[in-house]
Amino acid sequence: MRAERAAAYLDLSKSTFLRLVEDGVMPQPIRIKGVVCWDRLDLDAAFEGFKGIDQSSENTMHKLLGMG
Repeated sequence: MRAERAAAYLDLSKSTFLRLVEDGVMPQPIRIKGVVCWDRLDLDAAFEGFKGIDQSSENTMHKLLGMG
């Protein structure tokens, strides 16, 4: 899926999603014949990694998104 759809899939804005990709929080895209896209399973795996993080720690999704 392209960036817009990947961001929507994660309920993020496109700019926030791309910032998380740039910061290494979300996976890098793959290129298929020049089309930049993300694999849904890679996005799921990255998001699943947040489940084990202590919500009181500084490494929560809110901290990563600059919301806390």
